[in-house]
Amino acid sequence: HYGCPLGGDDAWSLRLPRPLALAVLHFNHHATHHRHPRLGWRHLPRQARLDGRHPDAAWGGMLLRQLRGPLRLRVPGRA
Repeated sequence: HYGCPLGGDDAWSLRLPRPLALAVLHFNHHATHHRHPRLGWRHLPRQARLDGRHPDAAWGGMLLRQLRGPLRLRVPGRA
């Protein structure tokens, strides 16, 4: 959830090579999981394709981005 806008779409889907995606139980399809929380992890990639969902960013880049530290909280509708 690091750096995601609050509300609505509050999770990222990240690009990750298939062998690594399998190793993390398709956690890179986190936004799809939020839309379909009862769906088993094995079905997330297919559901992402059916939803027309594309990765928001690369997994490695997002991991490195977190090293920048905490982000200022942005609440929708507030300045």
